[in-house]
Amino acid sequence: MFCCLVTIVSAQTFFNLTASEVKIDSLLPVFTFQKELGRNYDDSVYTVSIDYPEFIDMSPTDIARLKLLRSEELPSMPVINQGIAVERKNGLLDISFVPLVKRDGRYQKLVSFMLRVKAQAKESVGSHTKKAQGLRYEASSSASRYAANSVLANGKWVKISVDETGVYQLTSQFVRNAGFSDLSKVKVYGYGGALQPEILTADYLTSTDDLKELPTCMSGGRKLFFAIGPVNWSSAVQKKRVRNNYSEKGYYFLTEDGTEPATIDEATFNSEYANHPNNYHSIVEPEEYSWYHGGRNLFERATLGSSPLTYKISAPATSAKLSVSYTYNGYCSVDVLVNGVKVGN
Repeated sequence: MFCCLVTIVSAQTFFNLTASEVKIDSLLPVFTFQKELGRNYDDSVYTVSIDYPEFIDMSPTDIARLKLLRSEELPSMPVINQGIAVERKNGLLDISFVPLVKRDGRYQKLVSFMLRVKAQAKESVGSHTKKAQGLRYEASSSASRYAANSVLANGKWVKISVDETGVYQLTSQFVRNAGFSDLSKVKVYGYGGALQPEILTADYLTSTDDLKELPTCMSGGRKLFFAIGPVNWSSAVQKKRVRNNYSEKGYYFLTEDGTEPATIDEATFNSEYANHPNNYHSIVEPEEYSWYHGGRNLFERATLGSSPLTYKISAPATSAKLSVSYTYNGYCSVDVLVNGVKVGN
């Protein structure tokens, strides 16, 4: 992912980007720019435009990666996103866009352009003033979506971690070691280790602003809860996993405040989680090496050679589909064997 962060005083500046700076890896490239507006930022309306654009054609590899990452068609010119942030009472104009386009049926990258920022006093723009006021109202009203105080602000909390998605148990001894007195009163809060969406919508921000309590199930003197780890699948048949590249664990918080925890009966607990997509997948994925230092595709450091590489996979199913991914620099031919029987090349 390419990120260019610059601060300027003038209203326009030229940028020259190389093909490598807008390389498509596991993310679409994003150009970002920030302009200082000073303390009187609210007196004007700001318009951002791209002038004197120059493009180069994308390679077949980049086009293939683009189609995997984006289903909708590219615009003929980059769509500019802009917003105003405030830092120590000074306004900052945040500008970003994806420097990829489709023009005359050709996929291209924006590699050279002038970024023009035009400021116009609100008194001189008439109806734009109402629009700006509407934006300010939307910004202030959106603040109401956030909780006044986090649940973490009061009481005693203990942070725990999980390695993978599945059912976990809390025992009386465990919660006593954590400093709590009554297993039946202990509550579990958190979202676990799933990758957050990279496009944050208002509904998502509202629903995840503060920690939510997980329903727990008492069974055989243990408290059970279903936790989310950093690797997950969207369905039982989906081959591509969704990995949280920013954490190797999922995290939850325990507390005991004297009130009754949210509960779920054992039959409902079993039926709700028995068919979770992760129950249908096993994975071996060492993350030790990256060809592109800055991307999110990591591989095992071990190299393929005359000696075979052997992996043990826990797969209780009697039949399954096997997916193998390897990377190479140059020509490479690999035989895949399961229990000594060749199943593919």
